[in-house]
Amino acid sequence: MWTDEHISKQLLNVHLSQDVDLGSRRMGTIDSTVEWIITNTERKQLNILDLGCGPGLYSEKLAKRGNNVTGVDFSSNSIEYAKQEAKKKKLKITYLKENYLNLDLKDFFHAFDRNRMSKRARRDRSGRLSNC
Repeated sequence: MWTDEHISKQLLNVHLSQDVDLGSRRMGTIDSTVEWIITNTERKQLNILDLGCGPGLYSEKLAKRGNNVTGVDFSSNSIEYAKQEAKKKKLKITYLKENYLNLDLKDFFHAFDRNRMSKRARRDRSGRLSNC
């Protein structure tokens, strides 16, 4: 389905639609999710691996907040759209056209660890995530 040229274009349109919460959520929901991620961490800059990023809607918003973002998706159409949008908006996001089930995620976690990112999130007394 994701590799079929016609079907994947239709799926991209569903992802981008603000009429329904099917492929991707509406922008208001995406905004509140991104805000939750940012406010529940103590780090000013996060290393984010967005698996199944689709057209990059979350990746863009997270990159705009100063985070290092890598988006991975199986759909050529979605990844190309995401790359074009990031370039147009001058966002530094790495997009990979891959099946994330086949990725060796140890490489990503190792890179994150080098940036002092802990594999385990801990909550402080206020309930905010720390060391992540």
